[in-house]
Amino acid sequence: MIKWVFDLHNIVNKNLKKNIYNLDDCISNNITVNNKKIFFFINNIFLHNDYKNISMYKYEQYYNFFVNFCKIYPDKNIKKILKKLISSKDFKDIETPLEFEKWFINNYKKWTRLII
Repeated sequence: MIKWVFDLHNIVNKNLKKNIYNLDDCISNNITVNNKKIFFFINNIFLHNDYKNISMYKYEQYYNFFVNFCKIYPDKNIKKILKKLISSKDFKDIETPLEFEKWFINNYKKWTRLII
């Protein structure tokens, strides 16, 4: 999945006549990730959403983004924590936007505290 996203990014860069990057070089250079900024951004997106009036289509986009974010996070230790959270029974039992909102509100402080 990461390679696919990376290739897609390079296709866009090529069309825009911008730099093309090599995946292996980027991985070997181990670009530093600013966890605080990333999780601040994620928390703001998911905490300030109108889950009562969101369409199922839009909710699916948010939900899938969150799951994929947890599965492909670049830091291995943080990814392990995130995968554990989305593997929990509470998370797997989520069926509606309001249940997701409740889960997120109950858990975001836990995962943010563990990560930052």
